[in-house]
Amino acid sequence: MAFLTKYIAHFDLDSFFVSVERLYNPELSEKDSRGKMPPVVVGGSADKRGVVASASYEAREYGVRSAMPMKTALKLCPHLVIVKGRHGIYSEMSSKIVKRLHDFVPVIEQTSIDEGYMDFTGCEKLFKDDFHAALKMLQDLIEKEFHLPISFGMGSTRIIAKITSGKAKPKGILIVQPDSEKAFLGNLQIDEIPGIGPKTGEKLKQKGYTKVSQLQQLTENSLRQLIGKYGEDLYNIIHAKSPSTLIPEFERKSISSEETFSVDLPPGTDFESLFAPHVEEICHRLRNIGKKARTVTIKIRYKDFSTITRSQSIPPTNDDAIVKKTSMILFTASYDHKTSVRLIGTGLSNLTETNEPMELFQTHTSRRESVLQTVDSIRKKYGINAIKLGAIKKKNT
Repeated sequence: MAFLTKYIAHFDLDSFFVSVERLYNPELSEKDSRGKMPPVVVGGSADKRGVVASASYEAREYGVRSAMPMKTALKLCPHLVIVKGRHGIYSEMSSKIVKRLHDFVPVIEQTSIDEGYMDFTGCEKLFKDDFHAALKMLQDLIEKEFHLPISFGMGSTRIIAKITSGKAKPKGILIVQPDSEKAFLGNLQIDEIPGIGPKTGEKLKQKGYTKVSQLQQLTENSLRQLIGKYGEDLYNIIHAKSPSTLIPEFERKSISSEETFSVDLPPGTDFESLFAPHVEEICHRLRNIGKKARTVTIKIRYKDFSTITRSQSIPPTNDDAIVKKTSMILFTASYDHKTSVRLIGTGLSNLTETNEPMELFQTHTSRRESVLQTVDSIRKKYGINAIKLGAIKKKNT
């Protein structure tokens, strides 16, 4: 029985936050006498333990990276331009772009505010078996309609697609054909494989394994003996057999967003500012599909890869302010406040429809829901800057 070849593309909006800010402030794109744009980051202030949320490629030339403490970034690049950022704008722009991409493929899974997967399987005739031309068309379309750079990678699995889009950045396209995938993976260094973190990587290197091609010579059982249970998953990954199924938005039973930092973040980091864009993203997506959530979950992964999740039941909501407050309560109560953090995430589950009967007398909550509906409606018609969303304030009694 012949198996259907999968064609999975990963899209990644290059330096998304910075690229959006440059649309609203042309000065951030002005070139100097050498023809270079200024190094720009979006993030918190250095005097409040802020971190870099997004860095332009000009800033990356100085070693500046996402999740880096802003003080460190300024030491590496003293003339760095710091922009505070407007996360509501990013969510709105992201939704518009994903919706536009959806016009060309039947299945898209958005995994974060600036990236996701597209399943082109079965679309071979539609695109005349030329997926490079198809991705170039989409790349040009996003640049023409939204004035933003985007990169694409394609392979038969999600992980290969993710790796190739990373290698294609900035504003590139890289496709690995099914019959070349094992060789492509074999040429990679082991730490280029998602899931092989510093601890696992160091363990493998101590055993003399530095390239994926060396790992490909091992049996599944040997890999399992080397690094434990993850060895089974790693065996499938490096032999191009990892999962390729996407979960479309409308089938989701939960919505989440998480971020793995390039460097472990120490205690005292402004984690609230790092949670904010993830909360705004998932709440915006939840409202777009007409649902509320009854459960908020946060995720923390420490530098030693130990991971904890904590959940809290709440009245059904899709309100950014409520979800953010709940997320921070969970995080503050769960974090040990002494260990560096590798990953944070937040998610909404136990979803329910929003089309409930209108209450005869509006409570504070129902009025807030009306405000959210009005805000989304105005933004859809007049643009994101037409109205701003504030936080919930309790009246003094």
